[in-house]
Amino acid sequence: MKQNTQEELTQLEKDLNLKYATKNDKINWIGKIFDSNKCGKFKVIDVVKKNKDGSTNYLCKFINTNYLVIAHKSNILDGGITDRFFPIVYNVGVIGDIGNINVKKYPYYKTWKYMLHRAYNDEYKNKYPTYNNVVVSEKWLNLKNFSKDVQNIIGYKEMIKYNYKYKFNLDKDILFHNNKIYDLQNCCLIPEKLNSFFINKQYTNTTGYEGVGLHNGKYRARVNCDNKSIFLGHFTNPYDAYIEYNKNKKIILDYYLNNEFNFIDDFIKKRMYIKLQDQYEETLQSHKEEI
Repeated sequence: MKQNTQEELTQLEKDLNLKYATKNDKINWIGKIFDSNKCGKFKVIDVVKKNKDGSTNYLCKFINTNYLVIAHKSNILDGGITDRFFPIVYNVGVIGDIGNINVKKYPYYKTWKYMLHRAYNDEYKNKYPTYNNVVVSEKWLNLKNFSKDVQNIIGYKEMIKYNYKYKFNLDKDILFHNNKIYDLQNCCLIPEKLNSFFINKQYTNTTGYEGVGLHNGKYRARVNCDNKSIFLGHFTNPYDAYIEYNKNKKIILDYYLNNEFNFIDDFIKKRMYIKLQDQYEETLQSHKEEI
């Protein structure tokens, strides 16, 4: 955890143009410990400024991390001060030392928070079991670190160039199938439409095969393309229906990558074809006793 040095404290005073007021504070809060609403206990260690309205600002230090913050006495009393090195987001994510910036306006805050949501929100993981055992690397648990790394994620240049046209997602397992770690080495940035293309929905399907459903005693295959469901035919068994589904899914991926998304990084394209094949083989392996 970060610990502020005396030199950093001196610089903090200069940056904010603060002047020490008398230490003979009438309320005598110096040295007292208070509870914050979300970040544990903190100690008031000095008076730093008297405001024009007669109110006082105090320098506070959080007990667990030694993080320093300047707060008005009303914020101290109601516990409304935040330790940016306390794991406040899903009990794992820390904001980090980002200066006097509204965290919600900090670069890639929403992307970072949603990544933590997928990895550490139990309700989300119950709804989407494929996220069980997914974790975020220790470095990326810090918002500041994550935001610095985004520009080095494969697909970043394409995202910057085409973000006016497409919404991009941070993906953890296109490059390496079944990867469970969000980190710089394993993640890429791709259009949301392509990300959705690889979501395997077979766990919600009673047949156990993605794209295959039971209809009037026969197995019906359907595939989605450009937000439209395309009927592929009826089959006597789910295996044949799935083979047809997978064949057409490859055709659609070719169509996407050679037309609408031809700007995608070549390495990502290559890994997409490998992932599609991995998903296919994984499905057949899980049904080998039925085939």
